[in-house]
Amino acid sequence: MIEKLHYITQGDSGEEQVQNALEACMAGINWLQFRMKSKELSDVKVAGEEISKICSFYDVKFVVNDHVHLAKKLNAFGLHIGKNDMLPAEARKIIGSKMILGCTANSFQDIENVKDHADYIGLGPYRFTTTKKALNPVLGLEGYKSILELASLQGINLPIIAIGGIDTSDVGGLIKQGLHGVAVASLINNSPDKEMTVEQLNKELNYEYA
Repeated sequence: MIEKLHYITQGDSGEEQVQNALEACMAGINWLQFRMKSKELSDVKVAGEEISKICSFYDVKFVVNDHVHLAKKLNAFGLHIGKNDMLPAEARKIIGSKMILGCTANSFQDIENVKDHADYIGLGPYRFTTTKKALNPVLGLEGYKSILELASLQGINLPIIAIGGIDTSDVGGLIKQGLHGVAVASLINNSPDKEMTVEQLNKELNYEYA
């Protein structure tokens, strides 16, 4: 099952990553994507092992960003790859058919390129965000609407997750466009009341919009 709320870890150090992951799990998330870029592989492994244990304790789905062999070693629920990380077909060969595979997209063409191997799509960015370097062009609501319409016409029914600078107040409008859910990082990490933020997000995501 692809959850509607995807939490993405942040932190300049492994310790910060682990602490943020722990607080997010305690706040009630159900899906965690461990994302630790531009760090030594040894540091990524240590943090990943700790966060995997936390997710297991709190019964949170654990997804590894980019590091395919680490995802397999830790028996992660899923692997998420960016447009420039690895070819989806190559990733699928390594992780097998049982592990969930998510792929990043910025356009309908990107979705077409990965649809045969992906279980879900992370589509964005919704708006400008400082979380990610080398940001793709922002989509906004109109961008999502046009891409989702094209996907529907082509019979592509993969769950699509909006990502990039999303606030709680944005969720309703995004879900109305037909998106499956949202992925957030700073929104939870920087919240003074993480549990309340998670509750608000889940309420918006599970509201039945007419």
